[in-house]
Amino acid sequence: MTRSTDHVVKTGEQSADDPFKFIMSAEKEDRMGDVIRQKGWDLTQFKRNPVALFGHDHGFPIGSWKNVRVENKKLVGDLHFAAAGTSARIDEIRSLVEQRVLKAVSVGFRIKEYEPIDKSEPFGGWDIKSAELLETSVVSVPAMQDALMAASAELGISRATQKLLMAGMLPTPQTKSQTAVAATPRDFSDILGAPSHEIRAARLR
Repeated sequence: MTRSTDHVVKTGEQSADDPFKFIMSAEKEDRMGDVIRQKGWDLTQFKRNPVALFGHDHGFPIGSWKNVRVENKKLVGDLHFAAAGTSARIDEIRSLVEQRVLKAVSVGFRIKEYEPIDKSEPFGGWDIKSAELLETSVVSVPAMQDALMAASAELGISRATQKLLMAGMLPTPQTKSQTAVAATPRDFSDILGAPSHEIRAARLR
């Protein structure tokens, strides 16, 4: 398995008390066996341009992130959507988030410092000591396709937005040894401003 530190994505979850507040990352072992040390987040560049995307698509900004900070070993932030009426697609996504149909975000980041959790296991989890946050997206990864389709029909969500939601569903790794490619190299090169050949892979929690 090829391990890459160029652009890693991992999902976070919606807060139980506020649909527009998200736990972007937490200091606990994920499905890949990785642990991100929350005190190691570098938010400097992200805070200069805290745009919120949908599905890691640089061409689909939906708002911005406010008050992004680390508290209680969690990276949290508040999602502020673009003004109502900006576009029908954004209005529909806002409705799905508000009604907790879309309940997840995904942070894209570059690992700066890490070491294997178990040095005797070459393909084991990483203890990620520090990382630079690059972008954060609303995603449909954890949602079941049938549930999304049913909710979209019930809420009168347009077919165009339904297609966007389905396209945003990323593959989930079945085993620790698999690498999930979260987007095409072109997508990542556009987001990061780097040549496609420099973007190797991304792993999804």
